[in-house]
Order: sequence, then structure tokens, then C-alpha cells
Amino acid sequence: MAIVTGHEDPEKNKSSIDWGALAKMKSIVFLMGTKNLKKNLNNLISSGMSKNTRIAAINWGTYPSQKTAIGTFEDIFEKIKVNQIKSPSIIIIGEICKLRTKLNWFEKKPLFGKNIVITRARKNASALSKEIMNLGGNAIEIPTIEIKPKPSGYIQTNLKGITNYEWLVFTSVNAVEIFFGEFIKKFKDIRRMGDVKIAAIGSETERAINTLKLNVDLVPKNFTAEGLIATFKETKVKKSRIFIPRAAMARDTLVKELRSMGNTVKEIKIYDTVLPSKDNKKEIQNRIYRQKVDYITFTSSSTVDNFFKYVSPARIKNQKNISYVCIGPITAKTLRKYQIKPTLICNKYTIDNLIKEIVKFNKK
Repeated sequence: MAIVTGHEDPEKNKSSIDWGALAKMKSIVFLMGTKNLKKNLNNLISSGMSKNTRIAAINWGTYPSQKTAIGTFEDIFEKIKVNQIKSPSIIIIGEICKLRTKLNWFEKKPLFGKNIVITRARKNASALSKEIMNLGGNAIEIPTIEIKPKPSGYIQTNLKGITNYEWLVFTSVNAVEIFFGEFIKKFKDIRRMGDVKIAAIGSETERAINTLKLNVDLVPKNFTAEGLIATFKETKVKKSRIFIPRAAMARDTLVKELRSMGNTVKEIKIYDTVLPSKDNKKEIQNRIYRQKVDYITFTSSSTVDNFFKYVSPARIKNQKNISYVCIGPITAKTLRKYQIKPTLICNKYTIDNLIKEIVKFNKK
């Protein structure tokens, strides 16, 4: 095999490529070879290579937007035109093209070529983006919320007496990270928590707690506030002292219901979910309206509400090809407020399952 530049310095008087030797090769790869393809193919033909030799033109190789045209010297230009192959591309010539059906692993990935919008906060989006790209998709990060912790002094003041509580309840990964960050600042030692039991809504929240080498005592099967309430009722958690650090805009269902069961509940709002700067509103609209979007994912009600502060619901509904994916029924209910019907509502309210649901739907 030979790997050759697709274009030499145009000011050179003579080509430094040995076209005669190149024409005898079984396989050739031209890097950046689209612009001078006609000239290069003519050089190979005049040096003895058959016009029936197979040839492949690959645009944006190994990217979700990868496109491939397969033909011979006689019809490759028509194939390139039909498939809209442009720069950057590589040109592959010879026997190796016959192996495409066996070696074409990339274009067979389950989300290949799909443009998937992620509306999570940027700090939470990386894992989801990485998994989408591993599956061949193009992750379009449009963070519609930012996590803004409350002042450290405020949080630490409210941590006084934390050891008097019997339960710590976490409803999100953000709450775990912010709470324990401030706890360690104040008390220096995680053992100062004492014998408090820990409940977590969701497997991601549980994993975040486990990374601190702490066990979680209770995770409801249904990853919602309602699921936790039901589990507390089943396990007869009542007349207990419960501490809940969470987002300022969280629904009040959890606190109200736990108090109605006779529990003493202290709720500390340790962070806000705020709208990112609207300075990039135009850019966000361009990314939604000017390219083919296949899926838009929503992982909370806040991501839905804030998304439509950037994008017109009426206008986006005109793009019939978009599928809307909600992590759970609460998020789906918020989406319906904007007269948009969810395409997918996850049965398990996790990021891992959200990806699985998209892959399953995409196979239909």
C-alpha cells in the first residue's frame, strides 16, 4: 500500500511522485485528494492502471457526518456528485475497496449520523456526549441551565446540627457534590456525619455518593420524589428528622408529603439552576434551525423551560423530523406545556437508560 499526498506544490515544475510505480500498487491512499482527483486519476491511467479499478471517496472520515462513495475510475465523479463528497476527504484506490462490507464498522454504529441535542448543564453533559459519540452520533451541546451554588457561608451555617438528623436525602448529583464540598470545608472529616442514614433519588445520585466511599441506605425503584415518598411509607419512616439539601426551584411535593407523615424536615436550598447568558441565543437558534436535528434530549423540567427561552416552540414544531426524548414523566409533562408531544419517555430515569431508549427507537 502507498499513502500519497493528494496535491503537490502547484509551483513545482515536475511531479516528484513516481506514477509508474504507484500504478502498480495494489492499494493507494490519497490524503486530501478530492480537489486534484481528476488529475491524479489521469496520471494513474496513463501509467497503466485499469479504468475498472475500484475507488472510494470518504468525506469526514470517523466523524458522525462521514459519507462514502464507491465506484470505478469511470463513474466515481458521478458518485461523488450524488453523495455530495467534498473536502476534507481521502481517496482510496485498489483492492482494499472490496473489503468495505467487512470493515465498515463505523457506519454500522447504532447512532451513526444522528444529530442529538443535549440540553443539560455543561458540567453534566460530557458523559452523555461521550456515549453518543461512541455510538456514532453527533452530540450537540446546548446547555440551557447552569448550576450556581449558594454562598458557602450560607450553606455552612445551615449545616450546624447536621448530626441531629436521622436521614439525609439527596435528589441530584449536583446536590451531592455541593453539599459534601461544603461539609468537608466545615468539618474536615467525613466521619463527623455520624450515624445518619442516606437516601438517594436515582442511580446516578447513588453513584455520586458511593464515590465518597459512603453507602446509600435507600434508593426508590421509581426515581422521583413520589417514588421516595412511597418507599418511606412502605418502610414506615415517620416521626424522623430529615435533612434535604437541594435545588432552589425543586418541586415542594417531597417536603410537604414527608411532613404530612409526621417527619421533621429541614430543607436547605443549596444551589440555583439559572439560565445561561442569552448572548449566544442567536448561535443556539442557528444550531437548531440550520441543520438537521434528529433528537432533542431533556433531563429535567428546567432544561425544557429554559430551552424554549431560546427557541420558539411554534417554529421548532415545523421541523417534523425531530424526536423529543424526556428522562421521565415529570419532564414530559413540562414539555407538553409547550404543545409538543414527547416521542420517548424513559421507563428508568437515568442517563444510561435514556441512551438505550434512543438506540432502541432508532432501530425501528
